[in-house]
Amino acid sequence: MRQKIQAVFLSLMLALVAVPVPAHEAHHGGSAVTAGGEGVLKGVDAEARAVTLSHEPIPELRWPAMTMDLPLRDADLVSGFETGDGVRFTLEQVGETDYEIIDLQLLD
Repeated sequence: MRQKIQAVFLSLMLALVAVPVPAHEAHHGGSAVTAGGEGVLKGVDAEARAVTLSHEPIPELRWPAMTMDLPLRDADLVSGFETGDGVRFTLEQVGETDYEIIDLQLLD
């Protein structure tokens, strides 16, 4: 009987390990971490799906104001944008310490 219980327990544990769960979803209870900010586009590379962005502090992430390269979820996000444009953006966590831009809008 003890061996059956151990076998069932082991099978259950292996099944749980086999289920892929992105790190950020597991860490944050199933919902992706997002944060927004404002900044200025310093570079736009639609082909590489990335921008260089000089942004104000993002308190939710404890990020100071800085200039950094950020990937875009979709290259179409920068359609019509140019270097020097003021923007409002939304980031989503895609790894333990990695973020990508999921929304980008011109500042009014």
